[in-house]
Amino acid sequence: MFDKEFYPTPTEVVSLMLDEAKKRKNKYNFILEPSAGKGNIADRLRDKFRNSKIDTIEKNRELQGFLSSKSYAVIHDDFLTFDSPMVYDLIMMNPPFSNGDDHLLKAIDIAERSGGVVICLLNSQTVLNPHTNKRKALMEKLNSHSAEVKHIGSVFLDSERKTGVDTVLIVFEAKRKQDAGKIVTSLKEDIPRFKDKQSNHVSKGSFIESVVDQYAFEARAGVNLIDEYFDLRRHGLNHELIRLFTGDNDDRFALLTESEKKVSFIRSLRYQYWQKLFKSDEFVGLLTGNMRNELYSKLREFEDYDFSLFNIMQLKEDLHKSFISGIENAIESLFDQLSAAHSYYAGSKNIHYYNGWKTNKAHKINKKVILPVSAYSFMDLYKPTYYAVADKLYDIERALDYLDGGRTDYSDLRRLLREAEEKEQTKDIDLKYFKLTFYKKGTAHIIFKDEDLLHKLNVAGSLKRGWLPESYGYKGYSEMNAAEKEVIESFEGKASYDKVVRNRDFFLGKEDYLRLAMGA
Repeated sequence: MFDKEFYPTPTEVVSLMLDEAKKRKNKYNFILEPSAGKGNIADRLRDKFRNSKIDTIEKNRELQGFLSSKSYAVIHDDFLTFDSPMVYDLIMMNPPFSNGDDHLLKAIDIAERSGGVVICLLNSQTVLNPHTNKRKALMEKLNSHSAEVKHIGSVFLDSERKTGVDTVLIVFEAKRKQDAGKIVTSLKEDIPRFKDKQSNHVSKGSFIESVVDQYAFEARAGVNLIDEYFDLRRHGLNHELIRLFTGDNDDRFALLTESEKKVSFIRSLRYQYWQKLFKSDEFVGLLTGNMRNELYSKLREFEDYDFSLFNIMQLKEDLHKSFISGIENAIESLFDQLSAAHSYYAGSKNIHYYNGWKTNKAHKINKKVILPVSAYSFMDLYKPTYYAVADKLYDIERALDYLDGGRTDYSDLRRLLREAEEKEQTKDIDLKYFKLTFYKKGTAHIIFKDEDLLHKLNVAGSLKRGWLPESYGYKGYSEMNAAEKEVIESFEGKASYDKVVRNRDFFLGKEDYLRLAMGA
């Protein structure tokens, strides 16, 4: 189930690590467990420091799920590729024995940003036999921070997974790295160069990568700015203008420690960038309105997660788990809306009845549909961009996008509605899948442009309702019994059904909608 490097930390060793943490500080606001496993260390940290925010990192996918089920924030997979401006008051870890030196060097680099405490369980040979350049560099680092090296022996002999490896416990409070000033100069090489944001020329993937790069640059610049401010304060400079700029004129913010100020800044920046992502068509452009609203309602939760490619990919996977049922429910709702739901209008030709499988209540959507939406205000001002109109059309288009499977070229619905509003065009507005005409009586007429796509919508809705035989599309017309043939003739006729059988992948296939929607 787990790899050969997985050795859960024994309870008595975790107790020893916690005792060492308490010796150095009574309060740790932000804690990192970068080799979290099943959470043996994280669980005790949560019990001991109840008001602390604990981030975890874990490479194994099954263990990631286990940690998530215990309500831990899994912020990354591989600690060695973790690249975040976040600062931590405490890093407590039991890294893989085979490359513990790499993991501890990484932890030291993070701890030096704010003077954090590091407590690390390590293979004793890493410090007793520093025969490689990497181990020598590690020993120099440990000496510079006056680290304590406590020999604790073969503590895994009676553990959940046994090994006779001799271990040491490394404990120290890092000395904060003093960087030179000139923030922009020092970051100059890292300033991201962005392409112009044009949907036809910039892929969704490159858009996301560029926004992540921009976030990383701003985060590093902001943290450096806070460092320089505190350096000025340590030299006795506390000019009112500097205090105003950094927020120290706000009593609440002024009371925060240096690391707390950095975390407050980073969390605020994360919120802004997650908000930017959730509002971008490149990321959520094909989600329905309900799906977007649900995602946006959780925006505040994302302050706890770094704005990184790893976390964005994790979010996409999470969306995928619930996505297909959500979009298929939207299609079912669209089918009802465009057929039976609006059929009460006098003279409406919205629907076309047929004799369904084992029922005579079947219906389907005609090429022309009448919707009860008004693009006119109470003063008769023409406003097709009004959110109630635009959102309705947007959701229709999203459902059709799923059924279309990427065959039709990109079209910006909101831009087209805006242009129609500016030109006062009310008739035959040419949108992606249909032409649209607004009437002052409070209706809109839709004429579908792609009859195959309309038929696919009717097939999807009718199958969901059980109005077509279960074998629909998978049994040739000549193989059907009389009752099945009667339904096919009523619904579409033999020629149309034969076309469905020949093009089963399109009419009955499932598209990888998330890939299409988010460029994965």
